[in-house]
Amino acid sequence: MESTVSLSLTLIYIMASNGTQSIVWQINEETYRQKLEQEADPPTADRPGALIYYGSIHDILSYPCEDGKPELVQAASTSIHNAHGQFIENIHLQTYTSEEHFWTELYEKRYKQILHKSQEFLDATGGPGDDVLIFISCGMDACEHEYESMSRHNRKVPASFYYRFARDACALSDKYAGGRIISVLEGGYSDRALISGSMAHFVGLTDLPESVKADESWWSVENLIELEKATKKRRGGPLLAPLDSTAASVVSSLRAPPSAPTMTLRDRTKPAKTPTPASSPQRSTRGKASTSTSKPKAKGRPSKGGDTLEAPIKFEPLSSESSNEEETSAPAAAPEQKKLPRVVLKLGKPQPSDASS
Repeated sequence: MESTVSLSLTLIYIMASNGTQSIVWQINEETYRQKLEQEADPPTADRPGALIYYGSIHDILSYPCEDGKPELVQAASTSIHNAHGQFIENIHLQTYTSEEHFWTELYEKRYKQILHKSQEFLDATGGPGDDVLIFISCGMDACEHEYESMSRHNRKVPASFYYRFARDACALSDKYAGGRIISVLEGGYSDRALISGSMAHFVGLTDLPESVKADESWWSVENLIELEKATKKRRGGPLLAPLDSTAASVVSSLRAPPSAPTMTLRDRTKPAKTPTPASSPQRSTRGKASTSTSKPKAKGRPSKGGDTLEAPIKFEPLSSESSNEEETSAPAAAPEQKKLPRVVLKLGKPQPSDASS
């Protein structure tokens, strides 16, 4: 019988990962079926696939089990080992009262069980070898520095947990997988939780001699505050100074209060009419251009009978062009013109004085 690939997958975070567990269950189920077929008919059976151990430490009161749905709570509480081809261990986070209580009671007696079950799985599936690989995933949302809104049930771990767990996982990897270990970091929401948890975890993954221990005060609250101050300084330099000044001017202009509007609505009310003195009435020049021209004297033939006929001369109005010019120049004040006398044309026989002359 050929050896089976063994994978140990260990997750630590505040939210249960039922989706990952479901995938592991399906893979192990198929591998278990292939194993049974191989035992029944070895020559024709396919080689069994990989076997995976799944371990998780999470808060059973948080998402997705916060609403208490039976199927989700049951899946996040499963503990089954070497039955129906399954190797699954779920451990629930608990509250702690002090650092000593956490390390002596919770970590050593409860949380470290997830690594012990992984060791039992590896021993049951062939022990150490080149076909063993260990994955770990640490979610920083379970850190003590996470926002209170994300840790409503007070199920947390100290930042040093990420360091010590990484050290213990590396020791397991050195024993069974030749030091092969892959760490996939989960999410987090608080900057302080991400910084402290990631720093402690990276230091724990560092290949240091057993006699050398990291200083856990590196991720203390005092050092985290100093680190936050240092990382929040303005970034850039002489090369980016023009861009920074331009951005600052744009931001300042956007923040400046808008100026008061200078435009107002046009007043459409008609102005009040002031009475004009009767002595000097304003004369309109529009339409009376014919009276402003001099009237030429007309010559007529004397009629028979000696009667004198009076006929007014007919004056034609000015052309439209001249009228338009006057309308265009209407706003300018035109001087008042003299009133010309009426021209009368007399027709008839000439007087004797006219004949003698």
